Amino acid sequence: MSYKKCNNCLNSNRLKAKFCDCCGSQDLTEINENNWLTKYANEPSNWLDNIQISSLPLVLNNEYKRLKEMAENDERYGILLQIRDVGEIMLKLPILVYSVNNNPQIYDGKDKETNEDKYLPLWSFMNNEMTLGSWIIAAARLAFEKGIKHEAISVLRQLQLKNSLFFYDKEKKVTAFNEWRNNEIGHGALGYADNEDFGDVLHMLNLITETLKKTIDDYNKLKDSINTESAPRIIYYDNMNPSHVYFYDSRYKKHGKLTDSYYYICYTEGKKTPPIALEDIPKHENIVGGDINV
Repeated sequence: MSYKKCNNCLNSNRLKAKFCDCCGSQDLTEINENNWLTKYANEPSNWLDNIQISSLPLVLNNEYKRLKEMAENDERYGILLQIRDVGEIMLKLPILVYSVNNNPQIYDGKDKETNEDKYLPLWSFMNNEMTLGSWIIAAARLAFEKGIKHEAISVLRQLQLKNSLFFYDKEKKVTAFNEWRNNEIGHGALGYADNEDFGDVLHMLNLITETLKKTIDDYNKLKDSINTESAPRIIYYDNMNPSHVYFYDSRYKKHGKLTDSYYYICYTEGKKTPPIALEDIPKHENIVGGDINV
């Protein structure tokens, strides 16, 4: 139950009151007895500490801090979408960083004639209309490749461990994050925010933080892993505002056919571009060799 408490006489007033019913004071404070989200937010052990947050790549750093701020401000509906954004960044960032290194290959099933493993360039796999499921498939195929030593692959492997954000449940045939997104945002009915189990928010916040604790060192190393000399422009940033990093999202499909244009997402700005051709993506002389701060 919510009400306004008078800071002068301590009387409890109705929520819409502008003056205290008892003493007439305007010094009122809104009290929400069902403040489950702010209680969670105010417990330091539920979050990465400031040093850990500062070691994250810039886009993940910004969005994790925003997630924490939304919890502190009791933004219960908005935090559902922010959990989605943080989860997607955690998944896509290592794939994108790895994809611009040495034109890597990705497993593409068995050859029907020889029954031998087939591989294709990672960009060829991504050069399609990408869904969340597509990104998860790419992550799984890269994670289980043997003999690859790269911080991006290390992140992807840890993301899929038990009790991590993208752990795959073989019985349900879905990852923890994908199941949550489908149930709470994609296909589920919006619940009442007064309930502590609303949107499974607390569980997801905990899962994000605990997953980051396992992967934070490797995420930190991603900042120095970008090389776009021999790959399509998959990550770029706004020349006017270098903190606005744009990530490749999906190839544009029109009338059921793939086009030569692509979507990009800037999570920091909360913006998805209209379809844009590769040759029209802004160029920047310092984009090569880790100078871009993701």
